[in-house]
Parts: sequence; C-alpha cells; structure tokens
Amino acid sequence: MAHYVIHGGVAGSKRMETVARAYWPTTLTLLQRAGIREGLHCLDLGCGAGEVSFQIAALVGPAGRVVGMDMDSVKLDIARKRAARNGVANLDFRQGNVFEWADDSLYDLIYVRFLLTHLPECRRVLPKLLRALRPGGGLVVEDIEISGFVSHPPNAAQDRFVDLYRDVVRRHGGDADIGPKLLAMLHAAGVQDLNLSIVYPEHKEGSGKDISFLTLMGISEALLEEKLIEESEIQTMLNEIDRYTRDPLSIICGPRVFQVWGRRAPA
Repeated sequence: MAHYVIHGGVAGSKRMETVARAYWPTTLTLLQRAGIREGLHCLDLGCGAGEVSFQIAALVGPAGRVVGMDMDSVKLDIARKRAARNGVANLDFRQGNVFEWADDSLYDLIYVRFLLTHLPECRRVLPKLLRALRPGGGLVVEDIEISGFVSHPPNAAQDRFVDLYRDVVRRHGGDADIGPKLLAMLHAAGVQDLNLSIVYPEHKEGSGKDISFLTLMGISEALLEEKLIEESEIQTMLNEIDRYTRDPLSIICGPRVFQVWGRRAPA
C-alpha cells in the first residue's frame, strides 16, 4: 500500500510480531466478546504476516476457515511458509488492495486491526466490509488514538516520536487519532448492534516497551522523504528511546486502542 508509512518486508514482520504479543490478550477478549467460535469463516484484513490470523484459525478450529489479506507480498510469503511448516490447513493468505477488493457475502466475521488509521478516505472501505459479510455477520475493528500515548517519567524523545508519527501518517492521508471516531463511522456505514471498548496497554517491562523504538525505525524512511527530520536526529532519538525503554522504572502506556464491533443487518 503506497500510503502505509511503516516499513514492510522482513523488518516490518518482526515489528508486528512484537505488537501482536503485546496486544493479543486484549484482542482475544475482544474476539470472544464479538462471538468468535468454531466453524466460522473469517477474514483478517490487513493481516501482515498473519500473527492474528493464526490465532483466529485456532479459535475457529478445523471446521472453520480463515483468509488473511494484505498488500505486502514479503509478509504474506513469511505467513504462508509458517502455515505450511506448522500444518495449518484452515488458513489461506491472499494479496490484495483493500480499495480494489470486492468480496460479497462470504464471511461470518471480519477482523480489522490498525489498518483504517493508514487509509486515505477510509470511509470508502466500510461499505466493502459490510458487503463482504454474510447477513448477520460480525465486524470487529481495533484502531489507535496516538494522542493517548503517555510515558513516565516524561521523555522528550518519546514525545517527539508521537508528534512525528502523527504528522507522517497525516501527510500520507491517514489519521493516527482515528480511534474515537470509529463508533460514529461504523454507525454511519450501517453497522448494527455496535459495541465499544477502550484498552490502554501499559508496559513497564517486556517486549511491549520496544514498540516505540521499532516503530520509529519503521517510519524513518517516510520521515526522511517528508523532510520532517534529519537522519542524525533519528539516530539520536533511537539511542535515547532505547536507553529509556531499558530503564526498569520507565513506564510506557498506549497508544489508546478503541475496539468497536457490530453486525451486518440480518437478511
């Protein structure tokens, strides 16, 4: 996807592994509340290397089916090799552009995480999501509010990272604070029985504290292209964020994640 500001490929896949580990407990709770169960046919839209796709495949079991769709061929190749290596037979990966995608009444549940934030004119995608669901099927969306990011003790490099992330996503047509807007957007698109939950991941230890560092690395190319920063400053920030995250007394919270789920109208 030309507008996706975070570096893809192998490096991007490794970042998403870290993100998936950090967010999976709250995502699992969300999927359970949204009614995931054995036998469902599901789509993980914007799946990357399939970290959540594999989890969904386990939840729906052999009688279910999962499709993971993404633009990044390198990440998809990693996912396909992992599926083959582990004998996961109920999971397929497919390359596609969400703006050209046109499935019709195929899925019992569609899951979309951290994708809409990057899409210019993302409201164009919402009718496609509903159309791809079977009548009564469930739509589950998670996305961020970067402004909710907090680090303690205060750290200038972390604050600068948040500002740069918001700016570069905006310049690529996205919205890094889309989270609070999701409920109204999905309602306007015709999603019924809407529900909302807000999670605020906190990290005082473990790999979740590395997400800022990995994301800054991932957006560095886009930042340089947009002339938002000099290369020397990026390295200085990376060094400071690395030092900060290794401090056992530093705490990183966020970004806030808005979870919205609902259904396509029954037939």
